Amino acid sequence: VLGAAADAAADALQSPKVKEAKARLMDLLSDETVAEEVLKPEGKPVRGQLDERINALERLNPCDEPAYSELLDGKWTVKYSGSYAPGLLSSPTRELALFLYGGGFSLGNALSSFAQGFWGQSLGVKLGAKTLTIKSGRDVDAVAELEVGGQTQKLAYTAELLPLSSRRLNEEVVAFDLPPPLGSSDAPFELRRSILITYLDDEVMIVRDES
Repeated sequence: VLGAAADAAADALQSPKVKEAKARLMDLLSDETVAEEVLKPEGKPVRGQLDERINALERLNPCDEPAYSELLDGKWTVKYSGSYAPGLLSSPTRELALFLYGGGFSLGNALSSFAQGFWGQSLGVKLGAKTLTIKSGRDVDAVAELEVGGQTQKLAYTAELLPLSSRRLNEEVVAFDLPPPLGSSDAPFELRRSILITYLDDEVMIVRDES
C-alpha cells in the first residue's frame, strides 16, 4: 500500500493541474508579508485568497493513504501555519494564556499569534524558521526559532504519531526543549491532538488540526 501511494503521488506530479495549483500556492507563500497580513482584522482578503489556493491543491491530493505513506518521512519546512482568528488575542491576558497553553503543543500557531500580537510587538519578538522532522512515520521533532532582543532562541518539542485512519493521525507531545533556564523536560500533562492530512506528495504536505 505504501509503495502504491508513493507511485501514485509520483505520477500525479506530472499533472499540469497539480503543478499549476502548487505553483500558485507557493508563489503566494513566498511573500513574507502574507503570514503577518492573515493575522490582521483587515487581512480577510489575503486569508480568503490563501484558503482558496490551499483548497484547490487539496482537491488534487494524489496520495490515497497519507497516514501510512513513506512520503511522510523527512525534514519539512513550515511555510504557513494557520493562527488564531484576529480579535481573539486582542486582550493581553487572553493572549498570554493561549500562548502558555499552546506554546509547545500548537507550536507554529501559538508562536505566530504571539509574535504578531500585543505581547510580541511590545517585546520585539520575531518568529524565524519553523521545521519538523518525521522518522519512521511516527517520531516527530519540531523546532521553531524565536528572536528576542536581537538574540535567537530555539523552542522544540518531540512527539509521536499514531494513525487513526488512512488520512487521520493522533499527535501526542512527549517532551519539550525550551531556552534556558527552562531547559528540557517531559510534557507536564497530556498534550494530544488529531490532525488530518489533506494533501501529500514528495514536496508538499498540507495538514489540518481537528482538535
